[in-house]
Amino acid sequence: MHRERRETKNTKLFLSGKKAGAGGNPCVCQHPSISEAKVMLRTHRWQTALLRWLGMTLSLVSVLLCEAAHVHVQIAYANDAWDLHIFDFDSGRYDPGQITIPVSLAARSFIPDNSHYTGFLSATGKPVWILPQNEQPDILNLGLGSSRITSGTFTNNQIKLSFRRVSGPGHFSLFTSTPFGAPVVHMTSLDGVNPTNDFISVPAVAGHIHLNWAFTVAGTYCIGLAASGRLNSTGQISESVVVDCIFIVEAPPPPRLLAPRPQLDGAFVCTLKSEAHGVCHLENSVDLRNWTPFVTVTNTTGRMEIILPQTENTPFQFCRATLP
Repeated sequence: MHRERRETKNTKLFLSGKKAGAGGNPCVCQHPSISEAKVMLRTHRWQTALLRWLGMTLSLVSVLLCEAAHVHVQIAYANDAWDLHIFDFDSGRYDPGQITIPVSLAARSFIPDNSHYTGFLSATGKPVWILPQNEQPDILNLGLGSSRITSGTFTNNQIKLSFRRVSGPGHFSLFTSTPFGAPVVHMTSLDGVNPTNDFISVPAVAGHIHLNWAFTVAGTYCIGLAASGRLNSTGQISESVVVDCIFIVEAPPPPRLLAPRPQLDGAFVCTLKSEAHGVCHLENSVDLRNWTPFVTVTNTTGRMEIILPQTENTPFQFCRATLP
C-alpha cells in the first residue's frame, strides 16, 4: 500500500474526557480532537487548561499525558476475573476509559487496487488510516498481549479477543499481514459485527501479537472488545465484560480559499491553501444552498492559484473547496 510520509510526531495517549459506557450508551463519548489536544499540550499551562476543560484532576498530568511508542491492548486473568486494559511499555497500565488512542495523519495511506484489501476496507484509492503491524516512525505501535494467566488455565492455552460493537464515522478492521504482504482479516465492521467471525486467537501465556488497526474515515471511534476462553477446570466458557477502546483518527487540515482578487480580463483568482499533494474539489454557488463542482485539483505544494469560473446573469457567486 502506498503510504504518505509526514512530518508529525503525534503519538501521545490522551486523557479521556468521559468514560466510555457512561450514560447508558456504551459507544457514545466526547473527547478532544487530536489537533486540539496537540496544541493544548505544548506547555504546562495548556496541560492544566486541558485537564480543567475535561473536568479531571491535575495530579494525573504526568501519568496520562505520556509519550507512547509501543502500547498493547492487554488481556489478563487472575483469581477468576478478567482484566482488559491498555499497557504502555514506557509508563504502565491504564483503564481504557481513561485514555484515547491517537491515529495520526502519518498513519494514512490509500487503498491499493487489490481485491484482498478492497474486500474488507473500502474502494480503491480511498484513504485508510492504519496503526501498522510493523513499527514505523511517528505512528503508534499498538499490539495485543496477555499476562498473569497461569499455564493450563484455558484449553490449549488459548484465549480469544472478540469484536462486539463499534461506533464511528467509518469502518474498522483488524488484520495481520503474512510475510508476503497478504492481509489476514480477523475483525471488520464492513459486513456488520459478528463475534462468531470477528475475533483473534491469542496465546494465553505471555501472548504478544503485532496487528494492523485500520480506520476508513477520520473521527472518533469506540471499539467494544471482549476476551473469552474455555476453562480446563470446568469445561465452561469464561467471558469478560465488553470493554470500549476509544480511537481518535486525525483528519487532514480543511482546504481554504484565500485572497480573491480580480484580473485584468475580468476573471477572479484566489489562493487555495490545503494539504500538500492533497486532492480538493472546487465548487461554486449563487445561493449558498446549491453547489456545483467546477474543477478537481491536486495541490502539489500546499498553495496554488485558482481561477474562479465566470457566471452569466448573476451579480456574484460563492466558491468553496472541499475534500473528497
